[in-house]
Amino acid sequence: MIKRVGAAIPVVMAFVCSQLAAQGQTTVRFDGYLQPRSEMTDDSAVFYLRRARVGLQGQATSWADFRLLTEWRSGSGQASTVSLLDASVQLTDKRWTFVPGQSKTPFSSGFLQNEYETEIPELPMVVDALAPNRDIGAKAEFRGIRRVVLQGGLFNGEGMNRTSNNNNKLLFVARGVINLSGGFQIGAGAGTEENEDYLGAEAGYTHKNIELRGEYIQRTTGTGTGIKAAGWYVFGGFTPHRSRWQIVGRVEQFDPDDTNTGDRDMAITGGAQWMLRGENVKLQTTYSIITEETGSVPNNRAIAQLQLRF
Repeated sequence: MIKRVGAAIPVVMAFVCSQLAAQGQTTVRFDGYLQPRSEMTDDSAVFYLRRARVGLQGQATSWADFRLLTEWRSGSGQASTVSLLDASVQLTDKRWTFVPGQSKTPFSSGFLQNEYETEIPELPMVVDALAPNRDIGAKAEFRGIRRVVLQGGLFNGEGMNRTSNNNNKLLFVARGVINLSGGFQIGAGAGTEENEDYLGAEAGYTHKNIELRGEYIQRTTGTGTGIKAAGWYVFGGFTPHRSRWQIVGRVEQFDPDDTNTGDRDMAITGGAQWMLRGENVKLQTTYSIITEETGSVPNNRAIAQLQLRF
């Protein structure tokens, strides 16, 4: 039964899109961006097109939108890949938003941030490794309580573009955020799927030209004495008055297995981004000092990335 549910959601989404479009004139527009990058480590330097995304979104009615997003990625020294990222319908009223299809799971604030708006070219290690990714399912958001946002969803749990469900279990995730006075924000998230449990906590502060935020994520696998993977990061950004550039920095740590010693990584990243035309045209430069617990391999990395958004 669960296997058929995952496979049916994209079909249902396509049917809903066609029916909504039939009710009236549908506005459709294309968007996307390119991210060419130069990357240097201690003993090598490469230039490649890290990411090219093209999306299509339209509005069928005042309360229904649909979204498709594809990505062409050329990794450093790896074969190029093309994949479908988002394929969803968004149904909205004053307090509720309901999204069936394939989309981002509502768990980590670092993962939910739009990729083209990220201040540092790479996701934090713990977000990239532990946060549940895009998945096929359905999610909802409730904004009916002042200063509070509640999100939750039920997903296939197998990741992007996977309609089968090998373990016959669904992934449930939930997140709540409270916007406090003075620019402060706190939140927490949780998730579970068979023998995997997720916990997360987040906090942020924004005031004029200062931005601070951080997040802690852990995932426990197995029953009884499970294996825990955990990590955290703290980000800071400062934008000088009336300028088009921003100073950014991040400190982070990630331990993939608490039962092993010597596998914990820590990174300190500093840099700047120049907003030549806002998020549409910007240049990001960063340098990361990466320290492994064993200290065996130098992994320091410098990145210069240009973003062209249309």
